[in-house]
Amino acid sequence: VQEGVWPDLRLRGSLLGSSELVDVVTGRSGSPRAARAAVRHDETRLLLVACSRATEELLVTAVAADDEQPSPYLDVIDPRPAERPCTEVERTLTLPSVVAALRRDLVGRDEQVRGRALTELARLARAGVSGADPAQWWALTAVSDDRPVRADDVPVRVSPSQVEMLQRCGLRWLLATRGGDTPGVGSKDIGVLVHEVAAESADGDSAALLRAALDARWGRLGLPPGWVGDRKHEQAYAMVDRLAAYAEASRADGWRRVGVERELRVAWGRAEIRGRVDRLEQDAGGRLRVVDYKTGSSGPTAAEVPRHPQLGCYQLAVEEGAFPDLGRESAGAALLQLGRKATKEVRPTVQGPLAEDPDPGWAADLVEQAAATMAGSRFRATPGPACRICPVRGSCPAQPEGRTL
Repeated sequence: VQEGVWPDLRLRGSLLGSSELVDVVTGRSGSPRAARAAVRHDETRLLLVACSRATEELLVTAVAADDEQPSPYLDVIDPRPAERPCTEVERTLTLPSVVAALRRDLVGRDEQVRGRALTELARLARAGVSGADPAQWWALTAVSDDRPVRADDVPVRVSPSQVEMLQRCGLRWLLATRGGDTPGVGSKDIGVLVHEVAAESADGDSAALLRAALDARWGRLGLPPGWVGDRKHEQAYAMVDRLAAYAEASRADGWRRVGVERELRVAWGRAEIRGRVDRLEQDAGGRLRVVDYKTGSSGPTAAEVPRHPQLGCYQLAVEEGAFPDLGRESAGAALLQLGRKATKEVRPTVQGPLAEDPDPGWAADLVEQAAATMAGSRFRATPGPACRICPVRGSCPAQPEGRTL
């Protein structure tokens, strides 16, 4: 009976949500508190059933350690007013555990114990036991190369779409952009199809035409027939429907599409801003606005939009002449949510023009700082909410699985 294992109070349900349907039909409360109470009662009943199966003896075990503790069920089964005695578990008789114990003794304060550990580790190292030789200890391994990623006279390519990742965690940016990211699957591939449909369609195409263009490309995903593929297909349909609705609303608001999948490349100090914009719009006054499509389920908050790194980079690029044939005056930049983050009213999340910001130079400062970090020799791991889905957490010293010594 371990805390977090039994009772397991995570909310869960059936594949098709039949329990929620029963709650609706019977009029029972469907609040999270009621759901957690139901889970707790189910777990307690399972405990009672398990205990009732014993005919002669009932053995209940739990582990108490720095990062683990027994569950409250231990006190329910065996109430004790005083502190319950613990049994120390002996070291397993394996070579890895022997090496680990000797390495712990090696950093202790008792000189005699340290001397014995040193002697035994040397003997095991001569015998070829893995982990006994200090040359294999990562903590003692010197840095192979402490030079910066880019020399001082080499330009640094700054992609607007990667600046936000760099700000959140420099180590993730480094590893992900050097091949450590996982291959794109599922929703990522669907997003690629939606971007292709948006780029190759006319601005006035109806939702039906966009759906037909999506269907023509759908087979490339290789999804097997079934309800999972059907659900993803419906999600993709919803994205292109929103795309058609936005195009119509944009024209009604006086915007004119003047570019799709346009490449940009401008220099700003040491940085070379390079990327591709999903949609480029122009208002009646000739000002330009970059619109970036988002097909995922996450997005910035309202407080983050005025200083959103990607949008700021786009605006700086426009003002520095990324599209010389269309002008250099920015009308702002926007994110268009097409995925699950989208609202019923298809409206973009807009960042105002840099010229109207209280600090018009914030985007330029951001690009300079990003270039300096990308070209540096140190990249800091910054733990945060995104660590839960980070593809390189196995190589991150801020995560338990990345602290391999």
